[in-house]
Amino acid sequence: MTTTDQRRAWVLTKVLCDELTVHEAAAILGLSERSVWRLRPRFAAEGPAALVHGNRGRPSGRRRRRSGTTSSPWPAAEAASGQPSRSDRGLFVTDASRQRW
Repeated sequence: MTTTDQRRAWVLTKVLCDELTVHEAAAILGLSERSVWRLRPRFAAEGPAALVHGNRGRPSGRRRRRSGTTSSPWPAAEAASGQPSRSDRGLFVTDASRQRW
């Protein structure tokens, strides 16, 4: 749990004990009132675990290797053009860069 999550837990505890209003909690946390209203029942039911994002600790969807994809369409295009390949010219492009194009 990060310090941000700990701070949210402390402020939401104050809201549940009626020591702070939702408006004050939103101002302290830098969130909208709607976000505080949304977090409040989850925090009351699940405790501090409700504040941790569900994807924490998982690899990004953009970083995961997709199964069934080919490495690159470039080698075939370069062979057809009759030019030397990029690696022969000292240019290297990572797989991550190719996926972004």
